[in-house]
Amino acid sequence: MLTFTSMVSAGDEAMALGAVKAVSGAYPLRGELTASSEPFGAATGRAGGPEPGTLWLDSRLFALLGIEPGASVEVGEARFTVTAAVRTEPDRGASFLGLGPRVLLHVDDIPATGVVQPGSRVRYRQLFAGDPAAVAAFRDWL
Repeated sequence: MLTFTSMVSAGDEAMALGAVKAVSGAYPLRGELTASSEPFGAATGRAGGPEPGTLWLDSRLFALLGIEPGASVEVGEARFTVTAAVRTEPDRGASFLGLGPRVLLHVDDIPATGVVQPGSRVRYRQLFAGDPAAVAAFRDWL
């Protein structure tokens, strides 16, 4: 998983700064990720994050960008279809990168964005789950 801030745009005029989180299909390993089919809609638990080529936006970004679900937005050089409004993330805490509205996308889409380059401010996290003793032993080994 990696996180960073980036501009998200919908057309030539509408742009907003978003807190991007790129996740694999196994996200989240613990807890519940919830999303809705429309901004501020009823949240439901989701098994896994967005599929490649799609992304989920914080409900606030829909209004900031003037878009609806199904719209096309750009992150860097890549275009994505917005398929959901992300509501809660089990690992979302208070940090500099956590203050902006969330943009959740699949980690396989990161190269196409061209956003992560030498000098970029990116935070990488590797998540592990399993038997607590095995995870502790692995952590100690690292």
